[in-house]
Amino acid sequence: MTRFDVEKDYLDQYDVQRAGGETILEYWIPAEDLDEFNRHIVGLIEVVCEFR
Repeated sequence: MTRFDVEKDYLDQYDVQRAGGETILEYWIPAEDLDEFNRHIVGLIEVVCEFR
């Protein structure tokens, strides 16, 4: 699992989606938008845990 920041102005174009439970909220970014999404990542991408 990773954690990172993305420019809010960029994320505002996407709706927050409920994923699997009432407390699990996330942005769903279409695959065709990922190159642009990656350009709006701010700072480092942090690995917070691994599942094996």
